[in-house]
Amino acid sequence: MKKIIFGFIGMFCVISAHAVDLTLEYYDNTVYFIEDPYTAKRDDLTSISDERYYFKPFDKTLTITAIHWLGDGSGGEYEDPNSPYVFNYTDITFDWLKSYFTDYIGNEYPFTQIKNQFDDWVVNNFSELVDLSVIGISRNVVKQHNIDIYNYVFSNTRFNEDKFSVWGTTLFNSINKSGKYDYSTNGLGIVLGADLRLSDSVLIGAGYSYSNVDIDVNPSDILFDTSSVFLYSKWQPNKFYVNGLVAYNFADYEYVDSELNNGDVSALFASVMVGYKTEYGLSPEIGIRYTNIELNQNSEYLKKSKSDFYSVVAGAAYEHALGDFVLGGRALVEYDVTQPDNKVDLDVLGYKYNFEIEDTERPLGVELGIWTEYNIGGINLRLNYDLRLHTDMVNHTGGLSLLYCF
Repeated sequence: MKKIIFGFIGMFCVISAHAVDLTLEYYDNTVYFIEDPYTAKRDDLTSISDERYYFKPFDKTLTITAIHWLGDGSGGEYEDPNSPYVFNYTDITFDWLKSYFTDYIGNEYPFTQIKNQFDDWVVNNFSELVDLSVIGISRNVVKQHNIDIYNYVFSNTRFNEDKFSVWGTTLFNSINKSGKYDYSTNGLGIVLGADLRLSDSVLIGAGYSYSNVDIDVNPSDILFDTSSVFLYSKWQPNKFYVNGLVAYNFADYEYVDSELNNGDVSALFASVMVGYKTEYGLSPEIGIRYTNIELNQNSEYLKKSKSDFYSVVAGAAYEHALGDFVLGGRALVEYDVTQPDNKVDLDVLGYKYNFEIEDTERPLGVELGIWTEYNIGGINLRLNYDLRLHTDMVNHTGGLSLLYCF
């Protein structure tokens, strides 16, 4: 029996829009003539019409229903009283579905419609698959933590007659962000370091830092723990100096009272600053920062998200001594030289999708800092406050440092 296909193009709709219950329906009102009703005997199959395909991609099931028309033995036809016929298939993939429509049915249009509508559903509902806001938040938390490390490392690093010193800093940080992914954070941390003066112009050191950050963001608060190990060095042959630091961060984040996926973050940070100390206490500075952040979310859809940040910073610092007291301040401008790749790749049922998320620190920012310190013999006590301003975001960081020189 030759199958002749004609009729109207099928219609498609999304029945539901929840990940676990998503059902895609293709309605095909094309009539498939199997046998001429005028030659068919009674109960011979004459045609099939009103075919419906119910595809559940996340359940990997396909259900096909069809109304069958039978011959009445006198050139007419009637609807099969047992209709609709139902066919169920399991372990269905999009590749199988495409093969079914193209090879067996001979018409790729239904598959194209199903795939297009699934693409639209993913675009409109990807936030149900993976929380993208945590990507932007983790970027800012990690970047801020690294900048705090740099500032407080070199606020405790100096050349003196003692060759070895140890120091520690307690930190409090607060971030307030408005916009598409608005949130606020409160964090407590500690930075520990030790350095050795190799010569009159070279100093090297190493350290460890830890911070615990509570992030207030919808739909659930996030607890963010960050640890870092870092190496640093200072070269100061005269009034000219170079500060350099490399840090590696590893962090875990956990949602509070939410079924969203937890994950971990790793980052590499490097910064080099060049400055010149004038006799007036003013020190112009310029430098570059690099941050590579990789987020691994425990999601079957999003495996990794990587970002690279390059920024130039320039400004000046000022210090003035009043006996054993020192007062100082710093002002810097930060500008992103290269725009980071803020696209996120999703892999849903073997199909890859690309989304762009909002980046919160581009392209221009301002950093301001003030400090005071008091020296008692080999002990230095220092109090710092830093303010970072970026588009729709404000960072506050305060620190209390203690340095001891052997």
